[in-house]
Amino acid sequence: MIHYAMNLRALAIFGVLLIHVSMKFVFGEVGTYQWWVGNVFDSLARWSVPIFFMLSGMLLLDKNETYREILSKRVIMLLIPLIVWTVLFSFWESRFTFTDVSVKEILVNLFENDTKYHLWYLYAIIGLYLALPLFKSVIKLVDKRDLYLFVLISFTISAIVTAISKIYGLQVASGFEYMLGYGSYLLLGYILANKDFNLRQEYLVYGISFVALLTTMIGTWYFSLIQDGVVEVFYDYLSLTTPIIAMGVFLAVKRFGNKKPSPIIKLLAKYSFGIYLIHPIFIDLFDRLFSDTMVEQLPVIYMIIVVGLTALLSLVSTLLFKKIPLIKRIV
Repeated sequence: MIHYAMNLRALAIFGVLLIHVSMKFVFGEVGTYQWWVGNVFDSLARWSVPIFFMLSGMLLLDKNETYREILSKRVIMLLIPLIVWTVLFSFWESRFTFTDVSVKEILVNLFENDTKYHLWYLYAIIGLYLALPLFKSVIKLVDKRDLYLFVLISFTISAIVTAISKIYGLQVASGFEYMLGYGSYLLLGYILANKDFNLRQEYLVYGISFVALLTTMIGTWYFSLIQDGVVEVFYDYLSLTTPIIAMGVFLAVKRFGNKKPSPIIKLLAKYSFGIYLIHPIFIDLFDRLFSDTMVEQLPVIYMIIVVGLTALLSLVSTLLFKKIPLIKRIV
């Protein structure tokens, strides 16, 4: 794998952990010190999931694969973990709610994606993999400038619709609201990986990305304060700011982080999928292990400890699972 792609993957999985640990604070009382800690960390990490989509576009859109190979190597290999972890997390959640789990409930959870907050990504990436031949045809047949324009328009429409629905609670007519949605990230990843930017252009992107980051932090505070509860309009992966920040991070690591990764970075990158699937278990456990006093008085320390331990334990668990013949297919 290209060095900067591996570094990006390792950074992105840490970003995912930051987002999920910070949820404990951003859904609390708006404007408090603890809320701001969660808001800052969450805003700083919102680029992470889009980076995973962008890496898929970068690595797969010009890869020579038949559709049968895509189905067998990618789609089926994701369906198995999706089904297994839906079952496992259905039982895991029932352990804390003290409710029984039926086969019907598991099937409903699988159909509605109503088991655990992070499994939505598997649904999204499976759908994108199924559409890979279409995306490959687009990049081969469409003029580059038209491709850039299409991605820009897609992100713009997504941002407008996201803002309207999140702020005003309106249900937008289906069929047009997201255009390509997360598919735009696949195309963006391919574009950024294959286009050469000069330093002046990149520094401009970095500057705009920094403004977008500040907008995410302050905008989230402002709208959340008005509605007396967290408003995730800027947190959304299809918001106005998130694609810009993700673009800045991608180009920065491509420019300055295209170096041979350290052994720990290689491990995090190689086993990022398993870490992603397993980590909510440890976040749940730490949520019950640490006292409310520590969480309230030392939120930054709590974030650092929980993210670090969750990454470590999820990595170790993945490594152990990979040594078991049948279980290794689910991570």
